[in-house]
Amino acid sequence: MIKNVSKIIRIIVVITILLQVNCFYVKQGYYVLHYSFAAQKNEKLLEKNNVSDSTRAFLAIVNEIRAYAFDSIGLKRNKNYTRMVQVDNDYLINVVSACKKTGFEKYQWKYPFFGSAPYKGYFDKEDAVREGKKLEKKGYDVYIGKSDAFSTLGILSDPLYSYMQHYSEYALASMIIHEQTHATLYLKNNVDFNEQAAVFIGDQGGINFVRHKYGENSKEFKKIFLVKNDYDFFIQSLRELYHTLDSVYKLEVLSDTEKLSRKEEIINRYKKDLVDNYSAYFKTDNYRSIDKAKINNAYITSRMTYHKDLSVFDTLYKRMNGDLKKSVHFLKSLKNEKKPFDRMNEYLKDRTN
Repeated sequence: MIKNVSKIIRIIVVITILLQVNCFYVKQGYYVLHYSFAAQKNEKLLEKNNVSDSTRAFLAIVNEIRAYAFDSIGLKRNKNYTRMVQVDNDYLINVVSACKKTGFEKYQWKYPFFGSAPYKGYFDKEDAVREGKKLEKKGYDVYIGKSDAFSTLGILSDPLYSYMQHYSEYALASMIIHEQTHATLYLKNNVDFNEQAAVFIGDQGGINFVRHKYGENSKEFKKIFLVKNDYDFFIQSLRELYHTLDSVYKLEVLSDTEKLSRKEEIINRYKKDLVDNYSAYFKTDNYRSIDKAKINNAYITSRMTYHKDLSVFDTLYKRMNGDLKKSVHFLKSLKNEKKPFDRMNEYLKDRTN
């Protein structure tokens, strides 16, 4: 009874917040609460005779990942991913990002309690498209991407979604550990730090989980890097594109018209290089359609929010002798820092000296 009352209180808090703000929060909040009420407890699902063997195996793996995240990584112990929702889509929300056309100044949305962020999520794609068009009319580059999960930061327990059953164990572990990192560590108005920390911990945690379960010589462990190496190469190529364009945008002798012209040339050259040298760069077909991608400043910064520079996290991990739990413990100590990257660099510099 007490547990049910606690859940009801949390839901009332969410509804109260939504009623104090505009229609965006009311509509998106409706979807969050709808999925929350529709979610069924994993243990109840397993009691049903019509649950498939694949679903049973999926829920068993989720339990393994959760236990690993709590015990081996030190992430917050909660009830996330102990319930599942059946959905028709293969993703959850449409995420709008916007950026200046001749610079990498990201458009920021402000959210009550959570601070500002360079993205806005919509469950209904038409709403995302409308938001994107408004920003384009204001002169911004716009990108609308897809997200398969998000964290409510502990306000509600985050459920599994049925499409996640098709993920590899590595992808599933990375996703769960990424979102659990958000539930464990959140610095207000520090989106880049929050996301990059979650990306690094999620990725390294996913690798460590598969290694722990199958061993380094297993086909399951080796298979990770076929997809991961392609992804890492693509992100690195975007970093280089980001720095190339940034150097152009900072040239005061160029007019905005000249910057836009150079921008188009640089992006077209970037895409052509990937297409012409595809077999030399990639081992999978995951980026075959890169020539059709609408690459603009918003597209690039949406990736850089998550991947601009993960080297400081990698250095910390190595200084902790490859102990992700110790790394997380240190990151949690930064919860009140306004400039967490500076503090990390100071800490690592002191340890070097």
